[in-house]
Amino acid sequence: MPTATAGEMTVAVPGQEEEFEVEMDLPCPSHGIRRLGTIMRVVFVNPDCTPEPSPLDELIATYEARLAQADGELAHDPEKS
Repeated sequence: MPTATAGEMTVAVPGQEEEFEVEMDLPCPSHGIRRLGTIMRVVFVNPDCTPEPSPLDELIATYEARLAQADGELAHDPEKS
């Protein structure tokens, strides 16, 4: 299960997409978006060494887009920081 507080690390494991999504959707009472810290993405590979597709890829991309948007909003509104 992914766990983290601001500034730490979150482990994203295939097969635990729901847990990751819950973590990324939890709001931070101080900053709005919850910062998951460094995301360590576990990847399973096929016998031919290609990565096994996972819904985590899309979830991580969604989280990173939200984070970039939140950071952009903070940069334009210093009162929110």
